[in-house]
Amino acid sequence: SFPTRRSSDLVSGVSIGTATVKVSSSDGKYTDDCNFTVSSKSTLYKEPYTVFGSTISTVKSNETRTLSNSTTTGLLYTDTDPDVRYIMYLFESGKLTSAAALLTNTTSIATEVTTFLLERYKYSGTSGGYYFFTDRKSGNGIALTVDATLGLCLLYMPSTSSSSVQIQKLRKSNQTSTTNDSNEALSSELQKIMNQKAH
Repeated sequence: SFPTRRSSDLVSGVSIGTATVKVSSSDGKYTDDCNFTVSSKSTLYKEPYTVFGSTISTVKSNETRTLSNSTTTGLLYTDTDPDVRYIMYLFESGKLTSAAALLTNTTSIATEVTTFLLERYKYSGTSGGYYFFTDRKSGNGIALTVDATLGLCLLYMPSTSSSSVQIQKLRKSNQTSTTNDSNEALSSELQKIMNQKAH
């Protein structure tokens, strides 16, 4: 044990996961380490498979949901989770370029998804109705938005991708969503939620 202990030193978790805190006395004579786990408050949904550049067959083998539609440029999955409308994957030249989770269009889900994302990713800011998050390990991006056609939508993409381009591709490939008049109201609610949580 250490000869003196300071009760004022605190360690704060940045995101969910496990970590080891190593400490030592100023003279290096005493050392210790402590393992801890930061647990999540939200387990809203199972995220899509996001090893970008993967083949269609690789994505299919890693996806446990029910395949609803398959083309050479996209895969559409349904989920038994009532909070998830669809999980989508987009491909170019047979390689995964982006994924999306389309969630139930409610204020309560919009509130919870912000908790879900802030527990797992670094908030990077907002632009043009998109709320951007960054994966601390891979650098890949997640964009949260309420799209007029797709509804409450999370885009998973490499850091080099454009969210507006990916949304356009999703709209073209998605034949199952319909425009919802409440999407504009939900977008306003999401803006309020993000303003509260991001500050």
